[in-house]
Amino acid sequence: MRAGLLGKPIFFILFFIVGFSLPAWAQSCPDQGTVLFPELSGAELFDALRAEYKTSTVLDYNAARDSMFKVIDNQNGNVTGVYTGYTITLDANADPSTDAFNKGMNTEHAWPQNKGATEGTLAHSDLHHLYPSNSSANSSRNREPFIDIKDEETESWWRNGESTTTPIAEFIDEYSERKDGHTSGIQHPNSDQEYGSWEPREDFKGDAARSAFYFYTMYKTQADEADPNFFEVQKPYLRSWNSADSVSSKEYNRTCGVASYQEGKVNPFVIDPTLADRLYFTGEGSQTVVEFAASALTLNEDQGEFLIEVTIVNPNADTATTVDFSYAGGTATAGEDFNMITNQTLTFAAGESASKTISLTIFEDDSREVNESILFALSNISGPNNSLLGVSDSLRITLRDNDGAEATTMWINEFHYDNESTDEGEFIEIAVNADAADLSNVSLSLYNGSNGSVYNTVAGTELTEGETQNGITVYYVEFPSNGIQNGSPDGISLNNGDEVVQFLSYEGTFTPKEGPSQGFESVDIGVEESNSFPLTSSVSLSGTGSAYSHFSWEVTETSTMGVVNTGQEFETPTATEEDHSIPAVVSLYQNYPNPFNPTTQIRFELHKAASVTLEVFTITGQKITTLMKGYRSAGTHLATFDATAYSSGLYIYRLKTAGNSTTRKMLLLK
Repeated sequence: MRAGLLGKPIFFILFFIVGFSLPAWAQSCPDQGTVLFPELSGAELFDALRAEYKTSTVLDYNAARDSMFKVIDNQNGNVTGVYTGYTITLDANADPSTDAFNKGMNTEHAWPQNKGATEGTLAHSDLHHLYPSNSSANSSRNREPFIDIKDEETESWWRNGESTTTPIAEFIDEYSERKDGHTSGIQHPNSDQEYGSWEPREDFKGDAARSAFYFYTMYKTQADEADPNFFEVQKPYLRSWNSADSVSSKEYNRTCGVASYQEGKVNPFVIDPTLADRLYFTGEGSQTVVEFAASALTLNEDQGEFLIEVTIVNPNADTATTVDFSYAGGTATAGEDFNMITNQTLTFAAGESASKTISLTIFEDDSREVNESILFALSNISGPNNSLLGVSDSLRITLRDNDGAEATTMWINEFHYDNESTDEGEFIEIAVNADAADLSNVSLSLYNGSNGSVYNTVAGTELTEGETQNGITVYYVEFPSNGIQNGSPDGISLNNGDEVVQFLSYEGTFTPKEGPSQGFESVDIGVEESNSFPLTSSVSLSGTGSAYSHFSWEVTETSTMGVVNTGQEFETPTATEEDHSIPAVVSLYQNYPNPFNPTTQIRFELHKAASVTLEVFTITGQKITTLMKGYRSAGTHLATFDATAYSSGLYIYRLKTAGNSTTRKMLLLK
């Protein structure tokens, strides 16, 4: 937490204000890609870099943070955290660091303070390793070294300032990852605690590596005094990231900007990324790394053929690389669930960079069963002296069963998200109109209403089957402490493939900025829990029926996770009841007035809640605007079309829902 913001010396306030008027940073900055000291390596290069690029002047720490938030990392008033992509908008009239802190962002030392970036030293305020970060993610990283973590070993995933245990696959590269424990097994000095691990999101890995190389080069003595192991345990990963994630224009402009505050001294590893190998890996050559393209995959049992990919990075130009590929077990049965694959040696010819593939065939059956696994491993790499197996040296494939009945109707039936003291026993329950349903296409997206982002996603296959009554089955998923957010508001999206079945919220409504319900306005359930409620409480549906509209929400003192709710009775569904193929539109009315100039109103009516899109097109079919997109409750809805910017003529408006598309024409006369 920041201390002494209001007590900054006047000298630094004046320095900071003057610092706002900067020359173009790149004018005195070396071109990116310039090879520095090309004839030097090892100790000679180390001495040359310190002599040329180690600064003797840094800003006071408060002024450094202010400059970072206000100038260096400020893009049109917005500042984005490096670990999670969490973005805030700063008040131009407020103290930058205080405003950022109040909005959930603080300053990250890429090289931790207790590892050598000691308060009161130049290293503490050196902006080449200071970055804006979401406060919670910063605390989670703490003092841990940078390392690649196997996905299946990751204990928390950080994105948009929130952590989860189940990342969204399509955004996987946008997460930073944390694991308690380090593959090195090395312990902290003077402690029996083993190192933890922190893996930054993909677009910051190279930046983090070059910051670490810079810090250790410029402040090696105090870094080693604080912890002689810290650089060594992360060194191979820093090398890999420096090679894989090239310098972006943003990173280059940043080092030039920092230099304007620090005697014109850039981070030389940004200007010339080859310095890392010449300084810290002399004689080792480029490291050859072989690994699976992924460490964990999920396939449906109707997948058929699938190609397992083994990749190579930095193949040696003169020497072939070999690695043994083997079947390592699992719960699936070879010959019944998949074709047996013979253990084999894969050979990458000298200089060959193309991946090797092994064909796996999944066999479909008609038996309902639990998900099963297949394990493969890589071992015994040989070839160049510096070749090694990457972090993904094993592969776990989960075979997902698809033999349940198709779920044609479902709804959120009960959940618990808040109680007195620490939130415990949190869960979400859905009801499905099928015994032994196939939920392979179903998912739950949990939304943070404050920023409209998805903070957790639960696959339907992760739900546990509960009680069945009259052909309707409840399924549920439990969460760890504080696993479901309870701000004002937050929401849950129930999805079936690409269709949003429901988008419910509690303690208000909001419109998400991403995920399956992007652009949809949530529907508030109208009841809520609070931090004075008992641990056993929940919000649940009560009433009698076979569809969501037959029930109403209420707060219950005793939850009924996995069984039919108290005060609820399921009736046997009819063949068509609430089937998603039934058009949700009762009527799309003619706009009024018509003809119009320049505005008109379009009204439509839904006989059940549905996801809708209302768009306007020219008579030739060119879309010009979307008037409404989102989840709407049953009833009448109104949208206004303002045609001020358009010319006279005939226009078409179209309303789309699942299973229905209706169009009408309207005339603009100016």
